[in-house]
Amino acid sequence: MIRYADKKKILPIVAASIIATVVILWQMRIWDFDLNVLPGTSGDHLLGIMTLRSMKENGLRGLWINSRLGAPDVSALVDCPFLDLPMAVLGYIFTVIFRSEVIAYYLLYIITYPLAAASMCFLMSKLTDKGWINASISVLYAITPYHFWRGTGHLTLSFYYVIPFGIYCALVVAEENYTGLFPQKWKNYVGIKVCWILLIFLVGISNVYYSFFCMIMVLMSIIYKLLIKKTWKVLIYEACVFYEMAAAFVIGILPKLIFSLKYGKNTVACVRLPWESELYGLKIIQLFIPTSLTKSDFLRNIFLEYTKDGFNINENMAASLGIAGCVGFVLMCVWVIQKLMLENKPGSREDAIITLCSLNTLVLVLYCTTGGFGTIFSYLVTPEIRALNRVSIVIEALAMVALSVFLVSHCKKVFSITFVVILCLLTFYADVPSIRALGTQDDVKDDSKMYSVFFSDIEEQLEENSMVYQLPMAEFPEYGYVYNMADYSMLRGYLFTDTIRWSYGGIKGRNDAAKGLNLDNGMSERFVHGLTDNGFSGVYIDTEGYEDGGAAINNFYQKQLGLKPLVSDDEKLYFYNITDKFDF
Repeated sequence: MIRYADKKKILPIVAASIIATVVILWQMRIWDFDLNVLPGTSGDHLLGIMTLRSMKENGLRGLWINSRLGAPDVSALVDCPFLDLPMAVLGYIFTVIFRSEVIAYYLLYIITYPLAAASMCFLMSKLTDKGWINASISVLYAITPYHFWRGTGHLTLSFYYVIPFGIYCALVVAEENYTGLFPQKWKNYVGIKVCWILLIFLVGISNVYYSFFCMIMVLMSIIYKLLIKKTWKVLIYEACVFYEMAAAFVIGILPKLIFSLKYGKNTVACVRLPWESELYGLKIIQLFIPTSLTKSDFLRNIFLEYTKDGFNINENMAASLGIAGCVGFVLMCVWVIQKLMLENKPGSREDAIITLCSLNTLVLVLYCTTGGFGTIFSYLVTPEIRALNRVSIVIEALAMVALSVFLVSHCKKVFSITFVVILCLLTFYADVPSIRALGTQDDVKDDSKMYSVFFSDIEEQLEENSMVYQLPMAEFPEYGYVYNMADYSMLRGYLFTDTIRWSYGGIKGRNDAAKGLNLDNGMSERFVHGLTDNGFSGVYIDTEGYEDGGAAINNFYQKQLGLKPLVSDDEKLYFYNITDKFDF
C-alpha cells in the first residue's frame, strides 16, 4: 500500500512522463509515421541502426563483433566501442521483441522523452514538494532544443536521462552525513543501499560524456565536503561514490581494453587529437542562440545571422539551452555573484542547493569552454573526451534544478504559477520544432523501397554468405564524404540484406584485408582476379563516390568485361556478378 506522501511524489513523475511522450508522438505525427522506414539513408542514422542489427543477428556479442561486415575479415567493432551499455541492452531487448532494428531504433528515441522527464522529476521530488512545478520543469527538460537537434542521428546523446541521477548523487555526497560508506540515515535500509549502488553504476556505465561530466560534479561535491568537514575521511567514505562511478566507467570500456591488450592497440581508428577539444568545445553564446528548428521566424533569423558569419560552427550548435534553460542559467550567474559579493552566511538548504548547482555550472563552463581546462586535460591526460559542447545538457539540468528550487523557496505561489505557465507557453512556441522544420518521411520512404528491391535482387543472385566488394573504397568508421557519397552510405547493403557479407565496415587499422584488395581503383583484370581468388562473388558500385558519376568504372565492367549490371531505380547503384562467365 503506497502512502499518500509517496503518491504525491509518484504522480508528478507519471504525469511528466506521459506529457513528454505525448509531445514527441504529436511532434512526430505518429498517426502518419511508418516505424519500418529508415530515419535516414546515410550518415549516423545508418551507423546506429547497424549497431542494433548487429545485435539482432549476433546477440549482445554483435555490439563488439560482426561477421557480415569487413569481408573477408570479421569486423572488430570493439575497437570503436558503443559506449552506452544500458542503451545497447535496451535496444537489444527491443530487437528481440519486435524483430526489427528500425522499429527498435524509433522506440529507443521515443522512450528518451519520458525517461528524461521521469529522471528529472525524481530528482526534483527530492528537493521540493511542489509536484506541479516538478512535473512542469521536468517536461521542459525533456523537450529541450538539444533533444530535438540530436534527434535520431546521435541517438545515444538523446539518452541524457542519467544526468539528473548524476546530480542527485552529487547532492547526496554534499548534503548527507556519512559515518561509513553510505549516508547515516540509510543505516538500517538495505534496499535503499542496493538501489543507491545500482544508480551510481548506471550513471557510470551510460553515455561516456554524461558519465564523465557527472563524475566532475561528484568530485566537486567531495571537494566541498572536504572543505566543510576538514577530515581526510571524506576521501574514504563520501568519495566512494566517485570511485564506484569511475569503476563502472572503466567496465564500459573494458572489452576494448582487453581486446587491445590481446591484439595490440589500434592506432588508426577513432583516434582523437588534443586540439579537437577546442574545435568541439563549448561556446557560451551558443547556449543562448536558438536552433534552426524553432517555429519562430524571429529566432530562426538570429540563428541564421550567427551561423552565416560565426567562427567554428559544427555540432556545437546543438548546445542551445532554450527559453527555460537560459532563464535558469542567468539566475545561476546572478546567484553566484550575489553569494560571493554580498553574503557570507550559509542560508537555507534550498539556497545551498542553488549555490551548488551554480558552482557546478561555473566549473563545467570553465572546463568545457573553448580553450578551457578541458583542453589542458586533453593535452596532458587524454583527448578521448573531445566534444565538450555536449556539456550543455548538463548545464540545462542544473539550470532547471536551480530555477525550480528558487521558484519554490523565494517566490509567492501566484508568481510561480504565472511564471511557469508563461515559460511553458514560450517553450512550446519557440523550442518545440514543427514537422516542417524536421521534414517528413516522404523522400526516405521512396529511397527505402528502392533499396529494398535493389538489394533483394542482389541477394537472389548470390548464394548464402557470398561476399560482395564495395566501391569506391571507403574506410570505416569516420571516413567522411567521398565526392557526393556520404559517410556510412555503404552500410545500406548490410541493412537491406540478410545473408550477404560486405567488404565495407571492417575497422580501419585492424580489418585491412579488403583495403589490400583495392587495386587499380577497381578497374583492372588483376583486381577482379584478386576478388575471385579471395572468394568474392560480386562488385557493388555507388556512383556518387566518383567525380565522373561512375562513367569510367561502369564502362570497364560493361564494355571490357562484358558484364550486365543490376541498377537501382535512381541509377546510382550498380552491382556486377563476377561469378558469371566472361573473357579477360
